Amino acid sequence: MRWAMVAGLLLGGMNPNVARAEGWVDWFVTADQQGQIAYNRLEFSTAGELFTDPYWQGYAKFRAGEYDDAALVFAAIDTPEAALAQGMALIRNRQYRPAIDAFETALERRPDYPEAEANLEISRAVLDYVETTREQSDSGEDRGIGADDVGTVCYIHLRAPQTAP
Repeated sequence: MRWAMVAGLLLGGMNPNVARAEGWVDWFVTADQQGQIAYNRLEFSTAGELFTDPYWQGYAKFRAGEYDDAALVFAAIDTPEAALAQGMALIRNRQYRPAIDAFETALERRPDYPEAEANLEISRAVLDYVETTREQSDSGEDRGIGADDVGTVCYIHLRAPQTAP
């Protein structure tokens, strides 16, 4: 009876809905499951720290707007989907040349990849536009010309992995 009372006090004082990878929650829920809980609550930054699955971690960081971190995570994964996602993160961060390289890598890994082909074409057009505009105007770089200003949108939005961790 005493143990039941102690357990009730301990468990009753804690919020089981909190997604974190520490303490007693680790006994019952994996880090990826905790990341999924945070992700479902739209706590993308927290989810990106919790996930151990690299694709989910990169996607959560992407959704949190942590594009540099997302690109680094995706760069470590050797799949065409990861290269596409890396390119998407880079282009969102206005790193056009590295994004082009990532889309080319995706096409090397899967030659018939329409999303990578379309994003490569768009990235090249955006880079050409940005460079041309900067050459024509001294203030082009100060204005922060980028893909959003050009009015183009990447062909495909980055999608979450198809399987839950």
